Amino acid sequence: MKFKRFLLVLIVIFFANITFLYAQGVGISMTGATPDNSAILDVSSNSKGILLPRMTTTERNLIPSPANTLMIFNTEDNCFQTYVSGSWQNIKCFGCNPYIDFHPADSSLCAGEDASFSVNASGANLSFQWQENNGGGFANLANGGVYSGVTTATLNITGAGAGLDGYTYRVIVSGDCSPSVTSNTATLNITSSALAITAHPTDQSFNNGDTINLSVIAADVTNYQWQESTNGGSSWTNIANGGSNPTYTGATSSSLALQNADSAALDSNLYRVIISNTCESITSDSALVSFFTCPSSLTDARDGKSYNVVKIGSQCWMAENLDFNASGSNDWCYDNNASNCTTYGRLYFWTTAMSGSGSSNSNPSGVQGVCPSGWHLPSDAEWTELETYLGGTSVAGGKMKETGTTHWNSPNSGATNSSGFTALPGGHSDSGGPAFYNLGKYGYWWTATEQNASLAWYRYIGNSGGSISRSAVNKGNTGFSVRCVRD
Repeated sequence: MKFKRFLLVLIVIFFANITFLYAQGVGISMTGATPDNSAILDVSSNSKGILLPRMTTTERNLIPSPANTLMIFNTEDNCFQTYVSGSWQNIKCFGCNPYIDFHPADSSLCAGEDASFSVNASGANLSFQWQENNGGGFANLANGGVYSGVTTATLNITGAGAGLDGYTYRVIVSGDCSPSVTSNTATLNITSSALAITAHPTDQSFNNGDTINLSVIAADVTNYQWQESTNGGSSWTNIANGGSNPTYTGATSSSLALQNADSAALDSNLYRVIISNTCESITSDSALVSFFTCPSSLTDARDGKSYNVVKIGSQCWMAENLDFNASGSNDWCYDNNASNCTTYGRLYFWTTAMSGSGSSNSNPSGVQGVCPSGWHLPSDAEWTELETYLGGTSVAGGKMKETGTTHWNSPNSGATNSSGFTALPGGHSDSGGPAFYNLGKYGYWWTATEQNASLAWYRYIGNSGGSISRSAVNKGNTGFSVRCVRD
């Protein structure tokens, strides 16, 4: 019975001590000191110390999966070491041989700022010599110019210029004992502070449902932020990706896209982009986004003649053939009958239609040619855009042709004129006008694009189908009609 009572007392004392250990931490003491509340382990002694595990480098490297901040004493290097972020780092080294505890680190800065590289080393009577590699190998540095501290633990570079970008640095540490040690290399990365925009965003016009693309071109940029103004530039708001009508993408890139454009939300808005790097930020010019509209007609200031105009996709086309007399320079009325010019427009050689300009397949062509001011002769690419918008060449012709047989010969197949282009069969002339062909049967129109030195591209539509076709013909002896597109 007495034994059971004794055992019970021991159990109570044991659990009481366990509770004390959890509440106060563990204490190992030769002085009777109570463990500090902030420590999980408190070792107290006035006559003995603590020995960390002692091992060679090879033995240290065999430790499986060392925990972060694990500590040992390296008997080869005479260094206290700890395992941090995947590698062993020196805490403190002892002895005569020079030893680098902390190596210089890469430095990134803006042109004109100060830079420094430092090393932490141990050993007896240490000396330092910094070196630079500018692409031709490492060479000792001397104090002077932008450099100071070249024989100290810290190298200083004052007002580092962009020309030092990519240079590397290291230090040789010597002491009373050999050998000397050389640090790891550190790279100086310099960002030019002179941001410059070489291409600003440009004004854009759009139709409902279009995707509007705005872009900027600049060098040394790390960040982009597009902004929008709905009040003429009085205030600006940062754009975020997403949304609907429009949906924004690329709000923090060099190119901003506004998908599913809606005139009610976007017409007359302004857009700009702020570009920046670690050194500075600049703002681009603003670009105006406007809903694409066309006038219903135009009047040629040269002769007072008026023409209907039609909007097809993102293009404004004359809805009639041009009837401008280019001073009798290789342009004619069909059969030399002035009434045919009134109905079908004039027929021009390509050289006359171009008015001396060179071939262009740009969109827009940039060739005014025989067209009124503010209008131009469409390139082959612009005709292709028209055809594509109308569903392709196999059906576009029918959508462009005037309906009925008032001007077109029967059967005028496939004609709907749903585009409003109102193509008429003006025929063509050969050899300077002595011969005329295909009035009522075919319409022919020049492009501003040559196929080669002798031939230029044109389009034609016939009365027997709904297609539009492309071909090339001699530029100097064939007369075709001209349609102009607004700039």
